[in-house]
Amino acid sequence: MSRVMISLSDEFLKEMDQLAQLERRSRSELLREAMRFYFTQRPLNRRGVPLCDTRVCQAVKQMDELAQKDRTPWNSTAAIRSWRKSH
Repeated sequence: MSRVMISLSDEFLKEMDQLAQLERRSRSELLREAMRFYFTQRPLNRRGVPLCDTRVCQAVKQMDELAQKDRTPWNSTAAIRSWRKSH
């Protein structure tokens, strides 16, 4: 396993140590878990560019599919105003 040196503020390190102690884990394990979580929440495409939240990507995909089915021009502002009036 490789070692990495990082710089943290004293306040941040104190907070991290308190959490590590509370969870009975080492700093290293806490940081490893934080990075694993970060990687799952911020996946990258093949070029290393972050992808959007999976829920947002799914919603955009659904909107694109609906747009393909209905080729009539769509006014998002009018649609939102209409929805607001009906709710």
